[in-house]
Amino acid sequence: MTQETKEIIVARSLLHASYVHDTGRNADAVVVSEIIENDKGETRPNLRVFPSPNCSFWITQQPYQTHEDKKEFEAIERLDQFQVAYRDRDKEIFKVLNGYYPNHMSFKMRRELQQNPYLYGGNITIEALVAMKYKKDLLKANKTPHTPTTGFFDIEMSLLKSSYGKLPLMVFTAENHVYLTMKRSFMNENRNGKRVDVTIEDVEKAAHEIIDPLVDSIFKDKGDDLKDYQFKLPFQYHFHIGDTEIDMIRWIFGKMHESKTSFIGIWNLGFDIPEIIKVLEEAKIPLKEIFADPSLLGTGYDYASYREDKRQVAHFTQKWHWLTATAHFQFVDSMALYSYIRMVDGKEASYALDDILKKFGLGGKLKIDKTKELESLQTGDWHREMLSNYFTYYALYAMWDGMSLQILEWLNNDLTAMMLLGDITPPKFFVNQTIRVTNTLFEEWLPGGTMASLYGPRVL
Repeated sequence: MTQETKEIIVARSLLHASYVHDTGRNADAVVVSEIIENDKGETRPNLRVFPSPNCSFWITQQPYQTHEDKKEFEAIERLDQFQVAYRDRDKEIFKVLNGYYPNHMSFKMRRELQQNPYLYGGNITIEALVAMKYKKDLLKANKTPHTPTTGFFDIEMSLLKSSYGKLPLMVFTAENHVYLTMKRSFMNENRNGKRVDVTIEDVEKAAHEIIDPLVDSIFKDKGDDLKDYQFKLPFQYHFHIGDTEIDMIRWIFGKMHESKTSFIGIWNLGFDIPEIIKVLEEAKIPLKEIFADPSLLGTGYDYASYREDKRQVAHFTQKWHWLTATAHFQFVDSMALYSYIRMVDGKEASYALDDILKKFGLGGKLKIDKTKELESLQTGDWHREMLSNYFTYYALYAMWDGMSLQILEWLNNDLTAMMLLGDITPPKFFVNQTIRVTNTLFEEWLPGGTMASLYGPRVL
């Protein structure tokens, strides 16, 4: 009988972390999506749980409480440190400052609490604190962060009167793998005046005939810009037919979980994710049953929640909708990310995917010779005609939406840039400059014996 050799982990790279407010056991947790490296140099994605995390905050010592406004920083020897359970932090801060525990903590009370001139470190999220620990450990191990894997997700919605709002197609790319699920009731088309059922074989054959040469042409034209990704070709296609939208969702999200992709981009996340959520809510299926990793279901660490960005913004690409899920992946609005990263260049005339793809020499949305006669139609009429009479080509159109975004990511590396620019700040707060600056100053000044203040309306 041979004894199993225990894996020796030498480094852990954090990809993203999700906070679970309540595990159902009167406790909270942080679930981290990470890449672990062993002593053989092998790497693999992993989910790691930190139950009931603790954190610290600092209060100015009584002799130095002589100012009414917030200071930008304070020497740490003038502060008292308090370590508490993260879920109780606000109550504990209130207790230290006021001498008693509050009966409740309203949102207004929390905001007022954070403006206290003697409080430091009271607004650093647990996800940022975990990221700080990972970064420190990685530096100690003399390792660099691993590059995340990327994918893209897109849906097509029916505009036909008889099936308006239904979802005939969903596509997910995981690097060079393309997953397409199709709803059976839509899978027919007009061929020479006859209604004919469309098969998986029809779509796959057409993809090889039409999309493969297009990809080869793009890689040839881009030369050195895509040479590091040449080994990923050809794209591998995977197909599925669902009788219901729930069938389709379970299959394609199952593939997301199986692939353990780090970040999945969606061009205009504020459309696609709410449509998926709508289907799940109508079927009375909890979000976590689909979005949380299957290995966490029933553990209390299975969590999913969507937050719509309701801020008043100057431009629609400044919205940063976010779905938190305890999974290997997190969704990112690729359109908003594209806009934010290029903020100094000003706004684009159009953020339609077709225009962005053309700008980078990727040809735009898929154009098929056999459907040229439809190009004069208005957008809505074009989609109705394609879904009704050209389902095979409409499926390719959906596939190319995901594939073209994947190639665009290989060109621009926006998702990787988000990780680097965000540093320890959780991706869900990536576009919040104040939070990013606060986290950075906290991390950089603390080792030198100085505590940065949180940012309030009045800072000395």
